[in-house]
Amino acid sequence: HSRNTALLAHAPEVLLGCTVNEVLPKDAADACMSALHEAQLTGGSHGKQYSLELPAGKLWFELSVVRKPTVPGEEERFIAIARDISERKGAEEAIRHLAFHDTLTGLPNRRLLTDRLQQAMGTSQRKGEYGALMFLDLDQFKQLNDTYGHDIGDLLLQEVARRLHQSIRAVDTVARLGGDEFVVL
Repeated sequence: HSRNTALLAHAPEVLLGCTVNEVLPKDAADACMSALHEAQLTGGSHGKQYSLELPAGKLWFELSVVRKPTVPGEEERFIAIARDISERKGAEEAIRHLAFHDTLTGLPNRRLLTDRLQQAMGTSQRKGEYGALMFLDLDQFKQLNDTYGHDIGDLLLQEVARRLHQSIRAVDTVARLGGDEFVVL
């Protein structure tokens, strides 16, 4: 009964009479069916999330389903409400990105590097393989910053990050520890 049919992948008349599995991709259909099953057993389900690739782009939804009261012998009915939570999911992703990435260069920060280093060490021990860790410190960076200003220093750090990132394999990590310090794992 949505008034906003722009969010629909197809016109309502095409969707009527179709099953959830016919209308939605598998992950979204599974979330909806799980919510319906939970509502059937307990009377309600709240907070099931799924995403859809729609003409407007990728959107996230949160589904709540309640079982409608019925008289004995009457067919079970449900009320399902899906809210667009794309803005909230975008904000959550932005916060997660900020927590694990350097804001200036976009590279992983010390926290993410520590996690990846622990994973690499565990993999190395399991497989009996070696890895490498390279620590880079830019010589005389403070002098450059003091002479030409922080804007120029920032541009240099961004360019170093870009070049390091271009020089590694997909399985490697380049991180900025802070200041003029970088690590390649």
